[in-house]
Amino acid sequence: MSHLIGLISASNTLPTLYHQIEQLDAFGFRGVVALHGGQDGLSETSVAGLPAGIVDAIGDTPTNRVLLRLDWGDPAQHAMRVCRDLIGVVMRGSLQNSTSLANRLQSLGYTADAKNPTELISALIHWYHRTQRDLTRATQSAVQELVGLFAISVIERDNPGEIVVATSGIPILIASHQNGFAFSDQLSPLLPFARDLIRLIPGEVASITPTQVQIIDASGSPTRRNPEPISPRNERAALDRFGHFMGKEIHEQPALLADTLTRNGLTPSLAELLGDEGARLLANIDAVVIVASGSSYHAALTARYWLEGVAGLPTSVELASEYRYLDGVVPNNTLAIGVSQSGETADTLAALRHAEYLGASVTLGVSNVRDSKLMQLAKLQLANEVGPEIAVTSTKTFTAQLLSMYQLSLGLAQQRGRLTGAALEEATRLLSLLPRAALGVLALEPVLDQWAQRLARSTHLFCVGRHSNYPIAREGALKMQEVAYLHAEGHPGGELKHGPLALVDADLPVVACLPWNPLAEKLLANLQEVRARHGELFVLSDAGLAAADRLNVARMPEDLRELNPILYAIALQLLAYRIAVCKGNEIDAPRHLAKAFATEQ
Repeated sequence: MSHLIGLISASNTLPTLYHQIEQLDAFGFRGVVALHGGQDGLSETSVAGLPAGIVDAIGDTPTNRVLLRLDWGDPAQHAMRVCRDLIGVVMRGSLQNSTSLANRLQSLGYTADAKNPTELISALIHWYHRTQRDLTRATQSAVQELVGLFAISVIERDNPGEIVVATSGIPILIASHQNGFAFSDQLSPLLPFARDLIRLIPGEVASITPTQVQIIDASGSPTRRNPEPISPRNERAALDRFGHFMGKEIHEQPALLADTLTRNGLTPSLAELLGDEGARLLANIDAVVIVASGSSYHAALTARYWLEGVAGLPTSVELASEYRYLDGVVPNNTLAIGVSQSGETADTLAALRHAEYLGASVTLGVSNVRDSKLMQLAKLQLANEVGPEIAVTSTKTFTAQLLSMYQLSLGLAQQRGRLTGAALEEATRLLSLLPRAALGVLALEPVLDQWAQRLARSTHLFCVGRHSNYPIAREGALKMQEVAYLHAEGHPGGELKHGPLALVDADLPVVACLPWNPLAEKLLANLQEVRARHGELFVLSDAGLAAADRLNVARMPEDLRELNPILYAIALQLLAYRIAVCKGNEIDAPRHLAKAFATEQ
């Protein structure tokens, strides 16, 4: 998880900055980069530690403008860049067109690394600034060439009275304070002093000075925006426009996926993911066993399709609470992976120890918390680091697990010589499309809300899918149980006729994940069996299916092949959430549930 924050003032802004970010220490941020400057030029500062420590790190030199990025993990390598000591950029998000942009900039004489989007953006703004001599217009021209999901803040060495911000899919909020203005991509950092705020619309660019905010739209035309008041400051004020933390965390996922892709790289090697020692330890792996519980178990089931289909490694997936008591057999040269969002799940910890006892040669922990017990236990660590998940029901940590394990599969495939040339290029292309596609799923909320109003009247439902979307159907059913309080079951489409079909009637709706792939026609045939028994279908699909009697269709973003499970997981999360809202359920803390289970289950 990342935050962009910035301040500009007519005087030294450091006291206001400290007041603004000190409350964020409690959120667990441990990496901060800062770009700041006054009359003497631009300076870069990086701190591994609590956010408030950045003020001490900057020192006693007064500065009237500061750009920051806060990360839940280590300071982000590619978050900040100064081009030719003139144009400084701080960014979060990712770009889809990095390669073509890098090639163009290299032809113009710039150092341009396709793996460093902030470097590309700063160079492109510098190029336009050479002729336009206007930071706002240069930024607006550059943004027109950028494709992706991002938010940026920009300063110029020779213009100490201005910060420019721009957004494409990640919110930017601008608020006034006593001596100037502040901005952030979240409401929380602005709450200590903000009375009202301005929200940038995607494609807009704003020039912020100590005295005013001027906005231009995607066409370059000036536009006016009336500030909106901020709701009363209370324990739920940070929710901003969202009614629940679950809804907020669902909507954070496109930006978090984009941050992860920039942090890890689109198709990282094992050395980039796990370090040189990790890559060496995995060089001789011949099999994989994964242990997990709850939603993490469904993420592990999905990862099996990637580890076998992409990396070519035989993989078994075990429920941690059962595996820890299994007199099992672990083949030689086996990688044992423990998956837990909190990293504190007692069964998963015990199961990973058991796998090591049975002969697993290497252990790997996958968790959202880098210093958790699971990560301390395992030889290797793969941290998701998407920040605190306040709602009990897993949303953003689940999709982060999926993305991490997909990238792990790509790294193993590269090491084993199974991902080269065109296949590597295609995997990179599809990953670059993922954040925008996730944003497209969230755009389905009005349709899913209509579905929810009808499904909220049901007491039972099925979720179905095939291949790698079968575990996602199970995860969707779990979400329906957790927050919608529905008796829901997840099934492979081909297994309906082996028993579950007997339960289908006009009162049992079926939600289906139907990406248009080689198994689509088989799943369609399974779904026709449901309609033949008067069941009503609610189908998520990228195909142009027409709605009909007892057939409701929501058009998903384009097919992303192996990455489809991430998109369909977000859609099912959103549907379960909307059903729970319609029913008036307790959403962020569902009955009888807790975030982590530190005792045996």
